[in-house]
Amino acid sequence: MKLCMGCMESYGDEYGVCPHCGYVENSEPEEANQLRPGTILHNKYVAGKAIGHGAFGVTYLGYDAELDRKVAIKEYMPGEFSNRVPGDDKVIVYEGDKREQFESGLEKFADEARRLAMFQDKEGIVQIYDCFQENNTAYLVMEYLEGITAKAKVRQDGKMSLEEALGVIMPILRSLKEVNAAGILHRDIAPDNIMLTKDGGAKLIDFGASRFATTGHSRSLTVLIKQGYAPVEQYNGRGDQGTWTDVYGLAATFYFLLTGKTPQDAMERKGNDRLKPPSKEGAEVKKNVDVAIMNAMNLGIEYRTKTMEDFEKELLSIEEVARVVEPDRREDLGKMPKWLKVTLAACAVLIVTFGVLLATGVINFGGVSSGVFEMAKGHTYVPTFVNQNYDKAGNIAKDNSVKIQIVDSQFSDDIEMDMVLSQSLPSGSKVAINSLIDLVVSAGREQIEIPYLLGLQVNEAVTALKEMGLEVESIEVDNNAVEGSVIKQSIEPLSMVDKGSNILLEYSNGNLGDVNIEKEVIVPDLVNKKYESAQAELSEISLMVSRSSEYSNEVAEGNVISQSVAPGTTAHQGDKVNLVVSLGKKMVNMPYVVAKPEADAQSMLRDAELKVKVEYDYSDSFLKGNVISQSVAKDTKLLVGTEVTIVVSMGPKETQTTQTAKVETTPEPQWSGWLESLPDGVTSSNHQVETKMEYRYQDRSTTTSTDPNMTSLGWTQIGEPTKSYSDWGAWSSWSDSAVSASETRETQSKTIWRYRDKESTTSDSKTLDGWTYEKRTESAGNWSEWTRTEITASDSEKQRVDVETREGSEQVQTGTVYHYYRYYIPNGRYSSYDGYTVFYTYSTKFANGASNAVYQTCDQTWDRGEYFNDGNGGWWRPGYQGYCSGDISSPVMSTVTYMEYRSRTVNYTYHFSRFTDWSGWSDATPADSAGREKDSKPQYQYRDRSIILTYSFEKWGNWSEWSETQVNGSESRRVETRTLYRYK
Repeated sequence: MKLCMGCMESYGDEYGVCPHCGYVENSEPEEANQLRPGTILHNKYVAGKAIGHGAFGVTYLGYDAELDRKVAIKEYMPGEFSNRVPGDDKVIVYEGDKREQFESGLEKFADEARRLAMFQDKEGIVQIYDCFQENNTAYLVMEYLEGITAKAKVRQDGKMSLEEALGVIMPILRSLKEVNAAGILHRDIAPDNIMLTKDGGAKLIDFGASRFATTGHSRSLTVLIKQGYAPVEQYNGRGDQGTWTDVYGLAATFYFLLTGKTPQDAMERKGNDRLKPPSKEGAEVKKNVDVAIMNAMNLGIEYRTKTMEDFEKELLSIEEVARVVEPDRREDLGKMPKWLKVTLAACAVLIVTFGVLLATGVINFGGVSSGVFEMAKGHTYVPTFVNQNYDKAGNIAKDNSVKIQIVDSQFSDDIEMDMVLSQSLPSGSKVAINSLIDLVVSAGREQIEIPYLLGLQVNEAVTALKEMGLEVESIEVDNNAVEGSVIKQSIEPLSMVDKGSNILLEYSNGNLGDVNIEKEVIVPDLVNKKYESAQAELSEISLMVSRSSEYSNEVAEGNVISQSVAPGTTAHQGDKVNLVVSLGKKMVNMPYVVAKPEADAQSMLRDAELKVKVEYDYSDSFLKGNVISQSVAKDTKLLVGTEVTIVVSMGPKETQTTQTAKVETTPEPQWSGWLESLPDGVTSSNHQVETKMEYRYQDRSTTTSTDPNMTSLGWTQIGEPTKSYSDWGAWSSWSDSAVSASETRETQSKTIWRYRDKESTTSDSKTLDGWTYEKRTESAGNWSEWTRTEITASDSEKQRVDVETREGSEQVQTGTVYHYYRYYIPNGRYSSYDGYTVFYTYSTKFANGASNAVYQTCDQTWDRGEYFNDGNGGWWRPGYQGYCSGDISSPVMSTVTYMEYRSRTVNYTYHFSRFTDWSGWSDATPADSAGREKDSKPQYQYRDRSIILTYSFEKWGNWSEWSETQVNGSESRRVETRTLYRYK
């Protein structure tokens, strides 16, 4: 098992990244002067990653191996007096008065820790476990608190109710009663020094920092002042500080919790007190709480609540608390005394004097005596330079008999660019005339340059932007660009934005619509076309597009420089074409280098790929060697290689005075400053020369990415990319189109079915629209009664008439008998023509019309004889008789046979069939049934994965400052050396 240096939790040896917090094993410290994570201290504490750092030390997450618990380890290392060589545990202390400062603070650090260890059982104070000296410095081991600061809580959730705020303040107040009673002052009570723990507690942290951090000579006194929470006495290193100092800080913190607003700064209140009671700022509190807080925040010590006990009594009192009102302390011109107006009217020259006195804070318009104007001879007050334009700082200094030098510029969220950000001595301090005050100028807000993101994978772009301190939103849109690639950014590249700004990225879902990977297309010529037009052309032929970018002096910004597949090449739908798009001529933002040392300014400009022209001029305000002005304003966009001019200070121009010549003794020679080369004429033969070796180093960072365009962010590719695969994507919808499997495509197939059923119907017609004829069935009616009337059979579309016959007989009367014959020709026609062989019906006709018909065959040629038509087809009596049968020549009484007929009607029914519509396609096989018809077809689906090319990159960091400490090179560190000379 391994111990994570990021969270002090254990995890398996097989992991290189902590599964609890994501900390990467063997990570370098965030700052070069911090201990390497994993350093063992005092033979039992493990120092992990840094969780906080300030002007006077670093706090590490730690682990107590003996007691198996997390701890916080605070290391004393004020940056003004000390430093550390990367990789070395020992702290390097600067020489001279800085060593004195360091050692004084070190002693107080240890003393304060030992005294605080007495308060282990106090609920409102962070617990101190151990204190020891090691690595040329001291360490404080204390309780590790997990939670959120009171400041962050209010910023996140808004102001607190009175009940909630009391729950934070009271445990701390009760603990401070005992701490103050032991002679210890915190002097840095503020919302960001109160930790609200996960278990609902409140703890005061960074206890006593202002006491051990520095002595009264430090230029860094201003960093000990938290504006709004420090009373006026803390602005003066010799101010009368006591328990009332902590009372002010706790009351101001209570004020912030109730209102959500930082109280007006104490020094501002001296001139124009605008501080309102909490209830006037929207807090719902009782009058006693209002009064108690305002009494505890009185500016004058003599009017302020003195102790935590008194503050607690007023806060919790059930009786009315009296408001202690200070005399009017305003120092502005709002109520100018009458006597001063008369004086000014009488003597105009005093206007200048009045201005000086007003600026220094000497004049007090509270009805005080003229003794206020008195100042000890040779002394003056420090004026306010903060928030004044640095161009005017020199005049302000001259008017107040002090000197200034502008030593640096720093970013600020609150002070505008070119205005003074801080001063080494607070305004109102009493100093000797011509005292030197260091000023730091504001470089304005620290802003972030938006990089070019189009074509990058969205997850990599989001990670990079978040690491830069930006808020990122991303949305997926339909596009034929490579899936996951950024296609639009809401803030243009090279734009400068504040940290925390929000940027919206649109990225492609890689949608090409319906694609037939078998279909061939011809790649068009896209060079010099606008990227959007080129992308649209590729989309029309279902080709995927990826995008990379390069700077170009020839191809217009946004136009295609080259394409990965040559024009005219045959490709298949779904193939990818990479387009290299022009970024135009490379532009950079001009940095702010005013007040920076010349070497730093030149380095910043060279890093920005700008040429530098240096000019020199005298300056009463700027430290010698620091930049007075720059020819191009901050954040102006310039072409790479543009020349910019900086003017560097040569210090104040010495006033030449004429003096009477006199003999002077030769002064002791002084060493020159350290130089990279000796001036012409200076040699070891005519000067004393010393040399020293200095080292500087540059560390290499490495990273991997799937984006080959990391080079546009300053990285250099190492070797060839490694190949891997993404996870399989979602399966496509099922389709009729067959797809082929490949390295990046997996396929599946199945059979789907549909069916239709046959339905039937009947009709009395032979045809029926939309139906198919199957058969005809018959339905016969009943037979009619028998009749001698001959009935003829018939047939129609809907029915037919069937006829049946039978023989009957009856007795007939005697009568004359004639023989008639009826000829029957085989083709169905009746005829009496001679020469035909015929069938004939032989019938004997009686007088009453009865007949007895028989069929016989006769081969005889007949003469035409007598025709007799009885209405039944015609009868003939031939002229020649008796040939075929004998003649009846005498009357007879005989029985005669005859025919009877009956009929019935047969109705026709026609049967039809047809199929129903096809069912929908389904995975289920339909059941068989009578008349059912089934159909099937194959279906295909696929899912894709991407080939991921992972590129390795390296980037060399900035060079460190030159140092005499020897540094060794390695694979990840480059070292340069230089020899410096000095002479006298």
